[in-house]
Amino acid sequence: MAKAKPQRKRKFKESGHSIISDEINIPNHSGMLDAGEVHRTPTEELDPVNKAYVDDQATRNEIELFLTENASDIATYFDMETSPVTAAEETITQSITANSTTLIASFASILDEREVDTIELLESGVYGIHAHASTNFPNNMRFYFEFYHRTALGVETLLGTSHDSDILTLAEAQYNVHANVLTDTAFVAGDRIVTKIYGRNGNATSKDITISMEGDTVTRVEFPGFIKPGALAVPAGSHEDIQFNDSGSFGADSGLY
Repeated sequence: MAKAKPQRKRKFKESGHSIISDEINIPNHSGMLDAGEVHRTPTEELDPVNKAYVDDQATRNEIELFLTENASDIATYFDMETSPVTAAEETITQSITANSTTLIASFASILDEREVDTIELLESGVYGIHAHASTNFPNNMRFYFEFYHRTALGVETLLGTSHDSDILTLAEAQYNVHANVLTDTAFVAGDRIVTKIYGRNGNATSKDITISMEGDTVTRVEFPGFIKPGALAVPAGSHEDIQFNDSGSFGADSGLY
């Protein structure tokens, strides 16, 4: 009869407020934790990250574009403005196919918007949407978004897809969803930002999702981008007042003095 191998005793040491094993080895950017898997760049919403990644994201310039129900010059699309639209709240409602996904709406930055044209680089990092949404059936209804770079010729390139939102409720509520974009993308005057929001329905029959914007919702897309210092300086004699908001977004007010 084969002799059973003796169990090797684990050695533990006390460190701070916890007891850890001397034999555990967690590499710098890999390994499994209860909350998720550690990578150089996180891929899931609950993946843990190291301090270097957090510091890198925190020091980037964040650009915000605000979703509206105003028709874009691109057929079937809606505008994204560089400043919040505080008019009455607007909504877009879409029936989502049973056990499937359906496009709710597509949004594009405004052509030749000066503030957007100053962007020179869409940087890698965390891209997000802060959106107000609701559903007529509060079970297995979610949304997610896709972020695109659109050239002046109308060619759209998908840069990132977000995770799903939490399950939507009957009452309008705010949700934050994120996508991790892994590479930088050059951006030139005439290019545009495009965001597409999709509904996901896990039910056996079609149900509706409503996205709310404008008013006091501040529904917006957020992303890191490089703008050359001084690019938005106001020319001498100009009546345009470029404003940078505390959140890091930018806007423009025009008027006669």
